[in-house]
Amino acid sequence: MATPMPTPRPAPAAPETIAGSAVLEEVLACLCARWPVFHSEADLQHGFALAVGEVAPEVSCRLEVPVRGNDASEYLALRVWGRRAVRQSSSST
Repeated sequence: MATPMPTPRPAPAAPETIAGSAVLEEVLACLCARWPVFHSEADLQHGFALAVGEVAPEVSCRLEVPVRGNDASEYLALRVWGRRAVRQSSSST
């Protein structure tokens, strides 16, 4: 009896991005090339934020952002956002 061949995963239609601009695979490649070892979670966060900035300078990153809640304050480990240009088209009649 033959062993069934595994079904390959389909490629994503579009690359996954961070804040709509930084391609995740490019950020991870930059991160791996510059920082092969991390000594702490904070070290990883810092490296990731720098890699995002190298791949897409228009994207902003902030580490350990306080999020105020009803009961206690919590911290968001990494907040990433970018600017999206909105193109307005004018229609001629």
